[in-house]
Amino acid sequence: MQFGEDNRHYHRELLDAFRREDVEAVRRIMYEHMCSSEHHTVALEAQVSNSFLLESGEHD
Repeated sequence: MQFGEDNRHYHRELLDAFRREDVEAVRRIMYEHMCSSEHHTVALEAQVSNSFLLESGEHD
């Protein structure tokens, strides 16, 4: 899943769990959401870092 799709999925799930007042589901979904966000952020950071490395190599 793409980052935006992932976020929408988790936000829908969270709202649903909040409405049901399902505390355990909210905790589980939020934990999964944060793990997923971390994964996407690390992947994006690697792409950005790689891009900077490639750009700096062009100026040598």
